[in-house]
Amino acid sequence: MTELAAPVLTAAVVLPLAAALAAIRVRQDSHAQRVTVAAIGASLLLGVEAVREVMSTGGSLLPERWMWLGWEWFAVDGLSAVLMVLFPALALVTLLAAPRRDVDRRFLITALVIVSGTLATYSSQNLLVFLAGWTVSLLPFLMRGRHGPWFAISRFTMMGSAGALCVAITINGMSAAGAGQADWFSMAGLSHGAGNPWVFGALVSAAVLRTGIFPAHRSVAASLGAGAVLLSTLLMNAQMGLFLMARLAIPLFRDMAAEVLPWLFGLALFTCLYMAVLGLAERKPGALLATVFVSQSAGLFAGLLTATAEGVTGALLQWIVLTVCATVLTVVHRCLQARTDGHAGEEAYMGLAARTPRFAAFFAVSALALVGMPGTLGFSGEDLLMHGALSVHPWLGAALPIAIALNAYHVFRLFARLFLGKESGSLSSVPDALPRERWALSACLVALVWLGVAPAQAVYLRAPAARAILGHAPAAESHFP
Repeated sequence: MTELAAPVLTAAVVLPLAAALAAIRVRQDSHAQRVTVAAIGASLLLGVEAVREVMSTGGSLLPERWMWLGWEWFAVDGLSAVLMVLFPALALVTLLAAPRRDVDRRFLITALVIVSGTLATYSSQNLLVFLAGWTVSLLPFLMRGRHGPWFAISRFTMMGSAGALCVAITINGMSAAGAGQADWFSMAGLSHGAGNPWVFGALVSAAVLRTGIFPAHRSVAASLGAGAVLLSTLLMNAQMGLFLMARLAIPLFRDMAAEVLPWLFGLALFTCLYMAVLGLAERKPGALLATVFVSQSAGLFAGLLTATAEGVTGALLQWIVLTVCATVLTVVHRCLQARTDGHAGEEAYMGLAARTPRFAAFFAVSALALVGMPGTLGFSGEDLLMHGALSVHPWLGAALPIAIALNAYHVFRLFARLFLGKESGSLSSVPDALPRERWALSACLVALVWLGVAPAQAVYLRAPAARAILGHAPAAESHFP
């Protein structure tokens, strides 16, 4: 079996965790920030090397060449390789463009822990490492600070997802032990429980809770609308629920999934449309963005469950679009909040476009890309996603374009409240994007437009993952009965 030439995955996971420990001992926040940027930047470069090696083999699974305690711990394939680059890049954008008042030591340590836990989950070849990464990324949000818990009511939902995953691994281990198998905790060993509906049900429950599918939609939206919004959005951008379905639930439980996926598909579409409708009543900008993000995430979940080449590929492309656009929209809104003492979007028509034209451009382009503007990657992703949903069930699938249209209205409404109208005299001193903010946010827009102009590059990167999820099915074939 082909293996990675160097321990790039172990290093990508360990470096942020080591930097978090170092940041605890550093006395000044500025020094801690340099350590944080250096560690996440190094993880990003290691992820680029992993993508290069994986794509040179056509997206095959590449484990690291050594084993600890007789187990393979880390491996990378076409599904996780791109994510090993995308997530550290979004973390860097968040750190570089975040308002200075937000970037204290706790912010930096939390970001490092999230990156380390997320990368461990993406690259895990061991169920215990998968569970550890899933749980570790949540831990900072469960601690109470001076202003109460950061994660509001969703801390129970998120830990419920970790508990469901733990149940699935435990039941699988008991099944493996009863069958006399030694690989209890390897990814391949999960096939011992492939015929066990309890294992599959626990995995699906973990994915539903983490993604915010009904009835967990309110909790996830509440977490995004609460404090530490930049870090909450970063955690949402990991899309652990989607990754769990794509990595474990669908490929390893294909026969059982064929019976359950149509029902989950309908539930995800319902969540997508329901959250879009709820946005009509939202007045707070942060809560409105949270509603849009959860609605779009549910749409991706539905696309992944179509079991068609179009739907799955569209979901994988929109995964990139949603995470990049959510980062830009959240950063812009948070920067404006910091500049207006927390009133950004609270008043109708603040007229900030005259004072902050760059922020207005960043917000507008990312908002339009999120809902499928031609010339951006969102156009190709939304087209494939809707085609896959409508081909599976024309009536239910119609909920997806309706939800996307409503979400487009929501982001335009928020844009109008922030940037249109007559400029208030009290906002005459609001500065536009700083150089560090411009460079970080511009990189996101360049990626969206570049991949939108040449979508074949994005499809090439995500094609191995789509084939693995579909089980090398023909392009027009659906696994639904």
